[in-house]
Amino acid sequence: MGEDRIAKIRALLSAEPEMTRSELSRRLCRMWNWRRPNGEPPIAACTAMLKRLAAIGQITLPPPKTRPGRWKACSSSLAREETGWPSEVTGDRASPKEVKVRLIGQEERERWQEWMARYHYLGDGRLVGECLRYVAEYEGEWLALSGWAAAAMKSRWREAYLGWDAVTRWQRLYLVANHVRFLILPWVHVPNLASCVLARNLRRLSEERKRHDSSLKTKRPTTFSSPKTISRAYGKLSKPSTGRLFPPQHRETTVNKAHARIETRTLTATDELANNLNMPYAQAVFRIERHTTDLRGNNPKLEIEYGITSLSTKKDGPAQLLKHVRGHWSIENKVHYVRDVTYDEDRSQVRKGNGAQVMASLRNVAINLIRMAGAHCIAKATRYLSRRVEEALRLVGIR
Repeated sequence: MGEDRIAKIRALLSAEPEMTRSELSRRLCRMWNWRRPNGEPPIAACTAMLKRLAAIGQITLPPPKTRPGRWKACSSSLAREETGWPSEVTGDRASPKEVKVRLIGQEERERWQEWMARYHYLGDGRLVGECLRYVAEYEGEWLALSGWAAAAMKSRWREAYLGWDAVTRWQRLYLVANHVRFLILPWVHVPNLASCVLARNLRRLSEERKRHDSSLKTKRPTTFSSPKTISRAYGKLSKPSTGRLFPPQHRETTVNKAHARIETRTLTATDELANNLNMPYAQAVFRIERHTTDLRGNNPKLEIEYGITSLSTKKDGPAQLLKHVRGHWSIENKVHYVRDVTYDEDRSQVRKGNGAQVMASLRNVAINLIRMAGAHCIAKATRYLSRRVEEALRLVGIR
């Protein structure tokens, strides 16, 4: 903003002191022919620019007519009061191939928000920016809800994945759409419904966005949901297949009963996929399934992990690989836990140069010396040696 433009803003404010901030932004956009790619004036961006000028003392804006407040979630009677569910929808009644995905109408928006507020674990959140709301239905009966909104302004994981710098992000951010809500209604139990709905939704997304705004098209649909979040939002997920996608060659299963739970671990390892990895020394790829229940067999949980190893499955079988994976906890318990708890390493103020690395090495030396001396409790041995300096010196071989 040059001095001439700032002078014009001051002249407008002095000529019409009753003008609101929005009216001033519209006037400036028309005066300087500011347009978004879709031809609309950038009112919000212009208002933000005026606020920045006012913050540094260049202009004096009129007081706002409205006060910003927190957005209130849907508070309709259906969202507040519990009512009976509709009849259950199963795979016998509805086939995923016959489910239709479409945009909701304006008259259906309140119903979409009500059901999202009631049945989604995050409630009915406000969709930011250009947003689209979809419904999946079968013979006029709603089965699932989906919501898309504008992309997050910044995400270092997204930028790292796409290889974007700051300039590229501003140029191409409009190509990204964020999947902010997905819900299968709780009375719907149709196998593979989530995959079918998402696939059809993605096929329609870019065309629908271009239809609402000619400058918008979707190249990168994104979501910020974790696997646990997805499973809660999508309902029950089918057990992942261990067939073609992960060719099993070697398998080992162990069962342990400890810590008030029963844990079954199954490791499947293969050498076939290692050749496809652009990673030096990679010899095998493995997958671990952990099925956990309480001692009565209730509250089942499933965790799946994938790993890459430099060990060969022909030389080191799946039993040895599973032992190595579980052996990582010995490092945590014998080294890191002792350094964090007994020596209070997390609150150390040594940060300059190589000081932190030197202090960590000294702590490891102290732990190993105490263990070599036959002590079982590092904390007790540390307290004992702190009161007997001569024995501590004898332990390191000085006396």
